[in-house]
Amino acid sequence: MTAKRFHGTHRKELFGISATGRHVWWYGAPFVAFEGDKVKDLWVLGDIHGLIERLKDGASNVAVA
Repeated sequence: MTAKRFHGTHRKELFGISATGRHVWWYGAPFVAFEGDKVKDLWVLGDIHGLIERLKDGASNVAVA
């Protein structure tokens, strides 16, 4: 398992929130299942609530450690 910080530009409607054009980020933990040397399944457990809050009100995009 690994933790990742995903980021991107909010260019299209997401979760019912119109595009803002802002740079946003969220944390996620990808889980990968392999079959031989190929990826069989991929799941990502992500901080969707944090992402939605940043999309809604433009809260600081600076991560707090």
